[in-house]
Amino acid sequence: MKKSSIVVFSIAFVILVAGCKPKQLELSDLAGSWFNAKDNFIEEWRSSGENGLNGRAYEVSEGDTAVFETLEIKEANGVLTYFADIEDVMGQGITAFPLTNRTATTIEFTNKEHDYPQVLLYEKQGTDSLKVTIGKFPLKDDKEPVVFQFVRKS
Repeated sequence: MKKSSIVVFSIAFVILVAGCKPKQLELSDLAGSWFNAKDNFIEEWRSSGENGLNGRAYEVSEGDTAVFETLEIKEANGVLTYFADIEDVMGQGITAFPLTNRTATTIEFTNKEHDYPQVLLYEKQGTDSLKVTIGKFPLKDDKEPVVFQFVRKS
């Protein structure tokens, strides 16, 4: 193989590898209403622009709606961040969880300084199934994480 052919091949390979960005779970994949039958719990997410979501977590019991928290995912200080506002429930106000990991099927937010939870892990399990695990950091070592298994309601 000629030296010029090797150079051309090397340049083409670098361009190809640089252009191959691993697929990541999109925020739009979380949009919609998700229902957890075990706890009669609903988590709703609505688009709030190109790279953001607004949401709330609540339950409906005997026609009454009890909102546990209002939620938002947006960029803050250059980092995608999950904000949970639980002022009415716990008196804690808004807690920020910066993005720590993102794959084709998961998105994870972590705040090691928060008492509980410290980790929020969203795992898309097909078009109409979503698993949300919350717990202490590191989540893999948490012996009692809380797991919500959601199905798409709309």
